[in-house]
Amino acid sequence: MHDCPAAGPALVALSAQLLCAIGASAAHAGPARPDWTAALAAAGVDVRAMDRGADPCADFYRFACGSWQKGAPVGADEAGHFAAFDGAEARFRTDVRRMLAESLRSPAQPGPLKTAAQWHARCAAGLAEPATTAALPDFAVPADMTGLGHWVGRLQAAGVHPFFRWAVDPDLRDGGRTVLWLDDPPLGLGDREAYLATDTAAGQLRADYLVHVRDVLAALGVVGAQEAAQAVIDLETRLATASKSATERRDATRMFHPLEAAALRALAPALPWDHWLAALKVPGGTQVIATSPKGLAAASEAWQALPLLDLASYVQWTVARQLAPLAGPGPAHLADRWARRVRGRPLPVAADRCLDATLQIHGRAVAAGWLDQRAGPGWDGEVSAVWGAVRAALAAQTAANPWLDAPARAVALGKVERLTLAPLLPPAWQVDPNAGVLAAQWSARGRRFSAELDLQGPKAAVAPGDWRSAEVGAFFDPQRNVVAVAPASLQGPLWPVTAAPAVRFGALGSALGHEAVHAIDREGGYFDGDGTLKPWWTSATAAGLATAATCLTEQLAREGVAPGLRPNPAVLAGELAADLGGLRAAHRALRQWVAPDVDPGAADRAFFAAHAQAWCAVLSPAAERDMAQRGPHPPPRLRVHAAVRNLPAFAAAFQCKAGAPLAPKTTCTIW
Repeated sequence: MHDCPAAGPALVALSAQLLCAIGASAAHAGPARPDWTAALAAAGVDVRAMDRGADPCADFYRFACGSWQKGAPVGADEAGHFAAFDGAEARFRTDVRRMLAESLRSPAQPGPLKTAAQWHARCAAGLAEPATTAALPDFAVPADMTGLGHWVGRLQAAGVHPFFRWAVDPDLRDGGRTVLWLDDPPLGLGDREAYLATDTAAGQLRADYLVHVRDVLAALGVVGAQEAAQAVIDLETRLATASKSATERRDATRMFHPLEAAALRALAPALPWDHWLAALKVPGGTQVIATSPKGLAAASEAWQALPLLDLASYVQWTVARQLAPLAGPGPAHLADRWARRVRGRPLPVAADRCLDATLQIHGRAVAAGWLDQRAGPGWDGEVSAVWGAVRAALAAQTAANPWLDAPARAVALGKVERLTLAPLLPPAWQVDPNAGVLAAQWSARGRRFSAELDLQGPKAAVAPGDWRSAEVGAFFDPQRNVVAVAPASLQGPLWPVTAAPAVRFGALGSALGHEAVHAIDREGGYFDGDGTLKPWWTSATAAGLATAATCLTEQLAREGVAPGLRPNPAVLAGELAADLGGLRAAHRALRQWVAPDVDPGAADRAFFAAHAQAWCAVLSPAAERDMAQRGPHPPPRLRVHAAVRNLPAFAAAFQCKAGAPLAPKTTCTIW
């Protein structure tokens, strides 16, 4: 980027900065550019978000997003806003509320959407009820350790996870079947390091957390809430100490420990595995996968060493932490206060909490109805066609990749050919029509039914692409070799129904390409095309990537995110490489898609503008610094510029002079 002086309080500093910016723009702009606004608007680009006074060759992100950014300030207690993601989610939620209200009023025969509407209404009614221990299902402390074991088993079957977390996922040795995985339990502070760090801020966070746990338990009628809260903190710290670190969790080979039934009992002998596995409907003698043997051993040691009341307090808190926002106004207020403390933003309002619960349990009915109304007829075929074009383009890029060694290239091509777009709809949960009125009971009952659906045979064939939320986003699942997109993503600006193909490829198409790259990069290099753990990256592959990525890391070393803030290439290069590879694939697919009579320059300008607008955001300085230094996802402006500057088609489309900040004489190609 052009190194202008940092802004200062003095007028002379501001003048110098303005003169520098004008000089930089003049140096790289070349002849006056035509006004492309009308053509971009006709293609479906949001021209109201653009700052047309910005030089696209020097700051394309500002050119695409600048006007929107000026109208979206970040509050003192906020991390930031993302135009595409936040806006799409807000519109989705507004649409769903309207759909549920209309369905509730409709005299039509009951159906899945009607059931969802009734469920949502009863949840909202439950939020007004007083908070007591009765508001939470199965909250009473048992009389002995046998009762404690039965209690934990019931909660695990309901999807509440004290002592360990379970999931039914593909077997890494055989991607065509599922097995039961046992993992570290969720922690109240979220991050393992929050329990272990010794700095002042971490100590204050733990002190505040103790107060929060005490207040919530007291609001629910727990006697001796102060002592119970201290027992919770002590046990969570014990479990956190034994849990996997974030670095360890990124290595699939370190997260895979098959255990026969006897080995599981030997590892954690104090835990009542026979009862717990029966509660989860797991056949006796079934082999399980432990991600963290040390964590299971620590849970067993705590079970044997600690008093019943301390263990029960931890279990009560695990229930309360998950369900308190739906347990009445008192606990909900405390949960909101804590959310402001740790995330800088409140919990969703009461109505949104019930909407979240409805989407969790009735997501398929809601998503199907919404897609019919918002995404338009034939949406599934259109998305599949764009996906097919992007995947074919990535295959062509992979076949021509100069740094991939021949064995790795063969595996990568096979994975790309088998890579599929997952079904976009969540599964249809079974829901008990006689569940209680209280919102928390509804939430727990919904968890129970989804858990049972998961456990219809750990050996059952994998059903690719179960999507369990209606959020905005996409992901790659290496164990299924699929890319999935959430339903709420299929609206503008990611998927505007009436937009030109260039906009769809630039926004959603590039996102699909990004996720597809993860199938063959270091993340996907642990798994074959069946989702089986079979590392196929060799030392030659890793060396080839390191050499190819040098160009990108050198660019990042010269990049400034903000005055005094530079990105950390070590943590950002992987995601930026996927951005660049995905954008290349989407652009290649677009060029093969558009009709011969379409102006390629106009299509390219719409393509790149749509891509940038998918990442329009405003961030607090703290959030931007955290993303730039800790990753893995870079700040939005950086990820847009790092990708577009390395596609020569961008410089050609916007008539950038060679050597401009976003038209370097040497470009990088990785995927």
